[in-house]
Amino acid sequence: MPELNKKEIIIRNGTIGFVLGIISSLLIYLMIFGALEQTLSLSQIGHQHSQLWYLYLIDFLPIPGLLGGMLVGRYSFRQIDMLYARLRRETDKNAEIKQFAHSLIAGDLNTSITLPQKDRTLSDSLNKLKDTLVRNREIERQRRLDEQQRNWISEGLAEFGDILRTHAQELESMAYAVISNLVRYLDANQGALYLTEREGKDRILTMLACHAYERKKFPDQKISWGEGLIGAVAMEKKGFYTDKIPDGYLTITSGLGKANPKYLLIEPLIWNDRVFGIIEIASFKALEDYKLQFVSRVAESIATTVNTMESTLRTEQLLKETQAQADQLA
Repeated sequence: MPELNKKEIIIRNGTIGFVLGIISSLLIYLMIFGALEQTLSLSQIGHQHSQLWYLYLIDFLPIPGLLGGMLVGRYSFRQIDMLYARLRRETDKNAEIKQFAHSLIAGDLNTSITLPQKDRTLSDSLNKLKDTLVRNREIERQRRLDEQQRNWISEGLAEFGDILRTHAQELESMAYAVISNLVRYLDANQGALYLTEREGKDRILTMLACHAYERKKFPDQKISWGEGLIGAVAMEKKGFYTDKIPDGYLTITSGLGKANPKYLLIEPLIWNDRVFGIIEIASFKALEDYKLQFVSRVAESIATTVNTMESTLRTEQLLKETQAQADQLA
């Protein structure tokens, strides 16, 4: 409250007290002169003062009235000032709560509110409300992310199912279509597909198809069972993913030159506990868990397809042998 208003209140109350003091003095004089059955006049008042000295005290009644009025004015000012301060605090608190609410409505969940100690309960409740909204937003964000990942996996499985059905008659064509599309779908940089073969009594892994390697044609790289990372994965029948690739293990060639990939995934092609081959994926970017799960499911589908193709080839071979025997008997 401005200082001028304070002075006005004190002066106004002091004036009222002074006037009341004068009125009180006149009333007392009226009662005294009424009791003496005398006419109230200034000459009579002066005459009575010469006989009754305590009448001078009545003359000074306006002074205590003035002082009393000023004290009442000061007290009134303090009360009004306290009321105004309380109103200002309530107004500021309401404005802060309103701003906090608007921030939440606008989606700004990084805000917080701190009210005075006496309003601590309200402050805690509002902040708990904000924390609840943050948790709900995170749950909703995670739900949408999970849904997007499930859709990504479902669409990918459908796409690779079509690829496997389309190329089910020719192994090398299927291998190249799978690895090239898998590298693209994972947004990786390089990949290769190895198939298990027999070399005498030993099992080996032969690179049947590759994508983005230095040589465009299919290399005839062969890896012994248990040799290196690929051979170890085939032996252990367990996928391997790392961001610590040995120096010189792989090199990715691009328009910017050669560079070592940062992430490597080696996934076995397993069906009925049999390893049909290996998928190797190299990337500059990390592969999230859902992508690793996707590759595992695609690897199982590839193993199933290869098993079916081998069964078909064996059946055809048996039919040829049976026909040949029938021709000999005939």
